[in-house]
Amino acid sequence: MVKKLVTIFIDDIAYQIDSGDNLLAGVLSQKLNLPYFCWHPAMGSVGACRQCAVTQYQDENDDKGRLIMACTAPVTEGMRIGLNEATSQAFREQVISAMMTNHPHDCPVCAEGGECHLQDMTVMTGHSTRKYHGLKRTFTNQHLGQFIGHEMNRCITCYRCVRYYKDYAGGEDFGVFGTKNQVYFGRQQDGQLASEFSGNLVEVCPTGVFTNKIFSAHYARKWDLQSAPSICGNCAVGCNTSIGERYGSVRRVMNRYHHELNGYFLCDHGRFGLGYVNNACRIKQAKGIKQRSPYRLTKHDVLIELLPYRRKRFLAIGSARASVESNQLLKLIVGEQNFSSGFSENEYLLANAHIDYLSRHRPVSLAEVEQADFVLIVDEDITQSAPRIALAVRQALRNEGIERSEAMGIPKWQDSAVRTVTADRLSPLYVFSSIATKLDSVAKKAVLQPVTDSITVIKQLISVVNKEVQTAELADNIATLVADLTQAKKPLIIGGWSQQNNLLFSLIVSLIDTIKKVKGVCDSLMVVPHANTVGQLYLTSDNTPTVEAVIEQVEQDDNVAGIIVLENELTSVAATSLARLKALNKAKIVLEHSSSDMSDDATVVMPVTPISESHGHFANYQGRLQAFYPVTPAVLPVQNSWCWLVIMAQALDIFLPDIAEIENIVQLNQWFKERDENWPIKPSQFDIAVAREPHRASGRTAKMANQTVHEAKTTQSDEPFRFSMEGGAVDSDDAMPFVWAPGWNSNQAITKYQQQPNGPLMKRKAAAFLPFNNKFIQPPPINDQSAMSKPINGIATLAVSKPWYQRFWLTKYQPEFILLSTENKFHIAENMAQQLNVSNGEWATLSLFKPNSELEASLVGLIEISHELPIKHAFIETDEIDDNHWQIKQLTRASEQDVMQWKAQHEQAHQAAILAQKNELKQLKEQDQIIPIRFVAGGLDDV
Repeated sequence: MVKKLVTIFIDDIAYQIDSGDNLLAGVLSQKLNLPYFCWHPAMGSVGACRQCAVTQYQDENDDKGRLIMACTAPVTEGMRIGLNEATSQAFREQVISAMMTNHPHDCPVCAEGGECHLQDMTVMTGHSTRKYHGLKRTFTNQHLGQFIGHEMNRCITCYRCVRYYKDYAGGEDFGVFGTKNQVYFGRQQDGQLASEFSGNLVEVCPTGVFTNKIFSAHYARKWDLQSAPSICGNCAVGCNTSIGERYGSVRRVMNRYHHELNGYFLCDHGRFGLGYVNNACRIKQAKGIKQRSPYRLTKHDVLIELLPYRRKRFLAIGSARASVESNQLLKLIVGEQNFSSGFSENEYLLANAHIDYLSRHRPVSLAEVEQADFVLIVDEDITQSAPRIALAVRQALRNEGIERSEAMGIPKWQDSAVRTVTADRLSPLYVFSSIATKLDSVAKKAVLQPVTDSITVIKQLISVVNKEVQTAELADNIATLVADLTQAKKPLIIGGWSQQNNLLFSLIVSLIDTIKKVKGVCDSLMVVPHANTVGQLYLTSDNTPTVEAVIEQVEQDDNVAGIIVLENELTSVAATSLARLKALNKAKIVLEHSSSDMSDDATVVMPVTPISESHGHFANYQGRLQAFYPVTPAVLPVQNSWCWLVIMAQALDIFLPDIAEIENIVQLNQWFKERDENWPIKPSQFDIAVAREPHRASGRTAKMANQTVHEAKTTQSDEPFRFSMEGGAVDSDDAMPFVWAPGWNSNQAITKYQQQPNGPLMKRKAAAFLPFNNKFIQPPPINDQSAMSKPINGIATLAVSKPWYQRFWLTKYQPEFILLSTENKFHIAENMAQQLNVSNGEWATLSLFKPNSELEASLVGLIEISHELPIKHAFIETDEIDDNHWQIKQLTRASEQDVMQWKAQHEQAHQAAILAQKNELKQLKEQDQIIPIRFVAGGLDDV
């Protein structure tokens, strides 16, 4: 959108302001200070707090003016206002004085202390004297689940929390209750917040009402944290994060603003899902390598241990959890034909189809998703596989109402008025899915059906768009979709890998091609499973073997000494193939950071760093290359996976010139560039050392004051971010380890670094993307895999819906996520329930089998009767099976013994998680009392 600038006068100084902004946003865009509470750049204005009062003058001769609220005032040409005028200053001080009447003034023990927006605004208004000496209003706090702490007495009634949770994120189990001066923000009763975006309450709240419960349990003052810019390692969105560390343990993850991706918000996986790095499942010692030095493992130890494999042939399996650099180095070590990207046979077909898609289409960013006026989602539950995309889709659905409001003269930022005018009017969203999703409630049409029916629908749509079929010949829901698609100016199609169906994926891409050809425009987005899946696509070619092919070759070829597995738990591979891999008598070298079946069965385990201790790049679903940096140095023998691979190349005597000289990630990328001029990652380093911690403005004592008054020597590192408070400003705003500006200690300081609120960062480096346009790969065969969805011997087709908190391997073993688990739910059609003689809410036993295999499973859960499901289709919510290749054999009422046994196992798992949570916290607090002595010199050295 083209900006229309107008001139306004602030304290008699002329400024150029975007006329599309309200006055508050305009003032902040000029880096001026004006206090506020209820306004939020992503959520607009409601005028609830009255804190942003300014004086508006009629003209240059007016010396009295009138008070207005900046967040609700439009910007007009020639407007004259005063920020520092005495009346408005006094008004702002009185407002915050009234807000503080019932505030507990508990800053020393508040988790927000030191980065509290309320503290900043109190100082900014000049309010410094407590005038109220009566009894304060008090509330009873609620238990809001595993992630969010609640302290209602700190509330200043800004309404940000409920506006975010209900209006922005679409949550339904949180609200505002009460009247007059007794206003309460919470749930109707205690319980876990259901939204997968609940953690954003911590950053949205300008006071300490909602706090990070996990961080509070192992608390550190904000100015004592070391921080580093990072990328979420769960899904493929690539949300930018900032990780905070203290005494060698990760304490919290904060949102790091990225205009085109996550904006101001993260999902709860990204915010709370990094706890595994502190978990007992971490691998901190090498396995299968004898340590000869009494002090530590050395490179010499590794070379001796791997001597029997010198110049022997190895095959390797890469991983979409590992960095682009680590995978590329492993590929060079074993050779292209001996390197699997980590895709199973079925995934390889999808990978080829996705490469073909990326060579012709540019997936849209989340900022572009929010501009769509028509959305079609085909069998991809983005609330599970890429939650942040689902949040962006919710904002896109407001566009029709916003357009209608603007036609009436109501600007987009007038949030309350826009929502009143919009009412239930939403931009069209159509969902065709084999499972129910959280977006169904806001969809114009949500159709539950087997994958085979979705395939039929997409074929019909292609025919209609090509004008091969008349709309009159279609079902009503398809005809309505076509009508909305015809009217759309920015249609968006979303699909993905969740169904593991090559035919469905290819047809969705064909639909995108067809719409773009006919309409001239069609935005699209295809979701992939992991943080670096697209990076693996870039390393995949026609002769790249599948995981199954690698396992078979290692098993049968006597010339192969063994297999190397890089950060891959191989959950997507068939159980039969995994069994053959475990039965191998050859070397199995595993590079992993957390215990898995692969590490338990390995001959040699090399402990690698998780993302919090690593440096490298991920490529998100767009192919956007993004760097992540270690927040804390690894304690040897744990080191970056590429560091282990450098040593391995020497041990196996692989001819890679100068590889032994590589000591850091910059040198590694330079080494790649010298051997491949098309290597997409530019070797770069900041020109100046950047501080990971705030400056010594707090007047604090020694960092290790709980142990000694002497400062420990700062860890030395080649990283651009220094492990200290000393350093210059970062040369790019998108790599800031923390956000701070004079007078702004909270995350609201981000406005000082943006071109304008909710806009791009001022000092933002141009994004780099993996080039797929010149990547040639054999077009993938289109296999009709729909047969696997047909009820051959079973009673219905079946789809599996995994709970969002159990979606990703790295987070599913965290105690906080385990404690969220509930009963399995079996969703069946009403007619099927009548045929099977089962009732809604009744406990049942579900017997499953896999066609063409001997695998069977039995689940106990609750019946959920759905009026939307077709009779021959069912879906289940469970974390006990992982894929959609199962079929229902039988569904019967569960015996009382089966139910009691399931409940006992469930309770046992919860109690074990609670115990693990307590033990982990105890261990971390004990660790805090030991000065961390780190052996950090770029990697293992000889002694």
